[in-house]
Amino acid sequence: MTTLGIRSQRSARMTAFVALFIAWGVTMSAHAARPRTVRIESTPPGALVLLDAPGAEPLGATPLRRVKVPPGDHTVIFRLDGYEELRLPVTVKRHGQKITATLLKAAVLDITAVDEATWGAALSIDGVPSDRVPKRVQVSPGRHLIEITSEGRTPTEQWVTVDRGQVLVVPVRVGGDSAGGLLVTSDMAGAEVWIGGQRRGVAPFVWEDAPAGKLAVEVRVPGRSAYRSTAEVAPGRRTTVAASLNAARGGLRVSADAPGAEVWLDGTRLGTAPAGRDDLSPGEHLLELYASGYEPLSETVVVEGGHRRLLVIRLEPLAGDPIGAIIVDAEPKGATVKVDGRDYGAVPAYVRGLVAGDREVVIEAEGHRRVVTRCRVGPKKDCRVTAALVPKGERLIVRSTVEGGALYLGEALLGPLPYDGGIAPGKHLLVARADGHTTWSRELDVAEGSDAGVFDATLERIRPEVVGAFVHSADVLPPKKMAIDLSVGWVHLAELSFDIGISSFLDAGFALRGFGRLTELEVHARGAWRFTPLLSAGVRVRAGGGFGPRDVDTGFLLAEVLGSVHIEPKVAITLLFASDLYSDHYPYSETDSDIAAASDGRQTTVGFRFGGNVEVALTERWNLWTGIEWTAARSESRRVLGDLFGSESEAANLWFRLGASASF
Repeated sequence: MTTLGIRSQRSARMTAFVALFIAWGVTMSAHAARPRTVRIESTPPGALVLLDAPGAEPLGATPLRRVKVPPGDHTVIFRLDGYEELRLPVTVKRHGQKITATLLKAAVLDITAVDEATWGAALSIDGVPSDRVPKRVQVSPGRHLIEITSEGRTPTEQWVTVDRGQVLVVPVRVGGDSAGGLLVTSDMAGAEVWIGGQRRGVAPFVWEDAPAGKLAVEVRVPGRSAYRSTAEVAPGRRTTVAASLNAARGGLRVSADAPGAEVWLDGTRLGTAPAGRDDLSPGEHLLELYASGYEPLSETVVVEGGHRRLLVIRLEPLAGDPIGAIIVDAEPKGATVKVDGRDYGAVPAYVRGLVAGDREVVIEAEGHRRVVTRCRVGPKKDCRVTAALVPKGERLIVRSTVEGGALYLGEALLGPLPYDGGIAPGKHLLVARADGHTTWSRELDVAEGSDAGVFDATLERIRPEVVGAFVHSADVLPPKKMAIDLSVGWVHLAELSFDIGISSFLDAGFALRGFGRLTELEVHARGAWRFTPLLSAGVRVRAGGGFGPRDVDTGFLLAEVLGSVHIEPKVAITLLFASDLYSDHYPYSETDSDIAAASDGRQTTVGFRFGGNVEVALTERWNLWTGIEWTAARSESRRVLGDLFGSESEAANLWFRLGASASF
């Protein structure tokens, strides 16, 4: 063959290899972009589901079992009549992923016309136009301003309060046509409004039936120059006067050398240093800083109008290893705090010098139900308590063992968990939340004069999302997730395995390995239980056989018990205990493979081994792992594993491997 022909063949082989590599890359890219089949559910069911955009084509109504969604970050929108719209951010990663949502009942205003003149009048809610009267409108729970306007008539407004799940009927009437309206506002709280030389009230002030014409308006605040203006009131229209009394505001920003230092200004928490405010009145302000392990600081600072002041605070460390503090804030601001029966004054309170352990915290205010909860402090461990006391009503007790949880009425904070306090009569949605846990909720209908009851809020810890799927731990692959693993080591020089998730507690696969003398093929299945985010346990069964040159073959059945510690989201450490049964046909001496054995029949052995492995998730797809195993006891040495590569030694009992896996 000529040199030119050889070069042509090499060029053709290289071209084929490059084409194959490009095709493989395109296939893998196409697979990565392939939509994932997910499940979408809601409580209650029947919610219309949209993806990313409010105007998108609906995916259907919950429950949705096999919905194709592109991988990546999305916003899943849930809509159900009578419930608040929910926009849930999710990251779609794998097939079979379950997306769940709990919908909260909405508040509804049923606005009706009292007379014929009001029928068809323009309707606004909280300043946003909302069609015409009559109208049924879904709103968020709380207080809302309803405004009714009609051409040639005086606008009217009224405040209403609606609870979650309540349908409130609101009869409305548009004003007459013989007067105008006047609204007076001020940029300072408590400003007095004087009209025509008479005191009319405090800003913001609304005069619905103000006489048409020119009115002299004066807004006063002690210690400041009065604001004066002339308002032109026209029939059927509202005139607005906005009084500006405020002097230039100042700013303050505070940094501290102590990590996690809490910054308080005039009794209000600004946050963790660095923190500050830019809308402060000129003059003196009380600055307080608290940090675990440091002496608290309290000093007066002066803020100048039109200037922003920067302070860098150095806190003095406490001697020894101090116990953390209990930090309490509550509404109303006149509430007082007791810890273990000792009075610590009004909120906000910073209680230190305590003994480590659980402490009883009682928050009380005149005319309100007290709140009783427990707070755990320890070395350098603070405990923060925030509560909103309700007016004296019926008693509610909610128990929970989750530390750091909070109790809400709808979206309004009620207090920390556990909770022993008051609740007003009526219908309520009770919600308990804690970071890293599921949400607990209960609908209550509290009758006046009777306690709401005692409840146990069960908050289950949410399993964190892992970066990759662990192939060699005591936890199975997620359903329909696949993994390919390649490793090298001793005794088997190379091994290739494939696994697929079958259910939430079972996966299975096969493996091919060899070391020259013997090539083995096995099938295996693994069952596992992840009973905490940290720990899992499982059982793996392996069975198969192998063959080799010179009339060599084997069959085996292996049973393994696995236990893993998961350091989420990237590491799994696994221990292994196993029992092995092998049946080998190897008609040669154990220490010299060139000499026939005294007996060339089958050799059946039973053994026990233990070991472990460490697996690290490098990316969402790729893992790296290493493991070692030791045969602690065997009925007799396996001849087929002796004299490997002419070593003239007995069977090796120490096995080790180093490998990488890819999941998809």
